[in-house]
Amino acid sequence: MSFGHVSGIEWSLAAYDTKPYSGDQFSRFLGGSCGDLMVGDQGEYGGIGFCLHTGETAPDGAFAMAGFGNASDRSVGPIVGYAGLVGSQVSSVELRLSGGETRQLPLYDAPSGIGARYFEVFVAEGTGGQIVALGSN
Repeated sequence: MSFGHVSGIEWSLAAYDTKPYSGDQFSRFLGGSCGDLMVGDQGEYGGIGFCLHTGETAPDGAFAMAGFGNASDRSVGPIVGYAGLVGSQVSSVELRLSGGETRQLPLYDAPSGIGARYFEVFVAEGTGGQIVALGSN
């Protein structure tokens, strides 16, 4: 887990492992490494969940992410965040801004038994760019 502050609001990034599911209550879920990024004590300023292996990702997927934007509190201002996880095939993750700047994002180790590393980044509203996962070669 990792945590910090953005615009004076606490955020937290949690990593966890899930079990496969297929049934009537939810769509098919392959299980495996997942995570949540929450802004505020209970995610009241925004939050996202993401999983490496879903029915929408390749079985050998090595990168998953999600993002959100929130401008509901005028005293805080807009908060735009992205988070994700990468498998062992990924050596680094970069934020490549449309203005030409590239930043390497920190990768956080998951707790023992979870086969992924996690990242997060907050950007200013209207920021353009790409988040790119790179293999060691």
